[in-house]
Amino acid sequence: MPGASMLCKDPRNAQTFAREEFAYYFAVAMSAAELRMRTGNPETVGVVVELEDGSTEGLCLADHPMNRAMLATRREISNAWMFLSFQWRFWALMELVHDNKLGNFFRESPDAPGSGEVHPAVLEAAGRLPLTKQGHFRPAEFLRNLKALTGVDD
Repeated sequence: MPGASMLCKDPRNAQTFAREEFAYYFAVAMSAAELRMRTGNPETVGVVVELEDGSTEGLCLADHPMNRAMLATRREISNAWMFLSFQWRFWALMELVHDNKLGNFFRESPDAPGSGEVHPAVLEAAGRLPLTKQGHFRPAEFLRNLKALTGVDD
C-alpha cells in the first residue's frame, strides 16, 4: 500500500471504495459543504503542504464548502491514505459535476436549491474508476461506465 506522501504525488494509486462506503463519505462531505451539519470553522485550521521541490508551506483554510467537506470527512476517516484517496475521488467527481459532464445522472435538487442529486451509479463509478496522474476522471470513460452500470443513456 502506498504511503500518503506517495498518493499526494500520484493519484493513480488512490484506494478504491465500495459504492456504499463512498456514498456514506460523499453524504458526509456534502452535508458539511452545504452547512446541513455542524462542522468546525476551516479558518481555524492550518495545513502544511509539501511543494514540488520538497519544501513545505503552511496555509490557512478559508471558510469554503470544499474545505468544510474536507474537514468533515477527515473526522470520519482516520486512515490518512484512505482519506486522501477519498479526497482525490471527491474532487474529481465534483469537477465532473461543475463541468456538467454527468448528463442526466446528476440534476439540481427541486427540493433544495443549490443542491444536487446524483444517480447511485455515479457514486459507484467515482469510488472505483481510475484517476489520471493529475487527479481527474476521464469524462468519456466515466459516462461509458455509468451507461454500462445502468443500461441507460444519459
